[in-house]
Amino acid sequence: AFARNVEDKLYLGASHNLPIVSYNRDVTYKEKDATNDPTNNFSDFTFPENFTSRGIGLNAKLGLISKPQESLRLAFAVHSPSFIAFKDEIHAAITTNTEAYAGIQSSSSNELNSGNPGKRSYNILTPWSAIASASYVFGEIADTKKKKGFITGEM
Repeated sequence: AFARNVEDKLYLGASHNLPIVSYNRDVTYKEKDATNDPTNNFSDFTFPENFTSRGIGLNAKLGLISKPQESLRLAFAVHSPSFIAFKDEIHAAITTNTEAYAGIQSSSSNELNSGNPGKRSYNILTPWSAIASASYVFGEIADTKKKKGFITGEM
């Protein structure tokens, strides 16, 4: 990061950033036979799923604030796109009790993928972003107790 103050009239800033993403989701769906009828060929099932996503990227941000008058501030910033490379992994399984029909049956997503969790890699590119803003302070600037208020806008 870099920052510079030029005679309290112009403030400059810049940074290179490494966005890091880490997301985990563990969910389990369950259902149980509400009737407890042993002849309907269903007792219960459980479906656990684990999903992880990891990513790291790169972007840059530049900005400036200008004070053309003591009570007026104008600002502008631009954010470059973020390029982020992701790696996801998912694992799921199901166990169901079909009672007299086939008993307890289990299956895993690993069985469909040579014994490994499902994996995928991909990249994203976020859009450019720009911000412009202006602020005006009413009242005495030097003595903060005499300030009357401010108005600001941003787009």
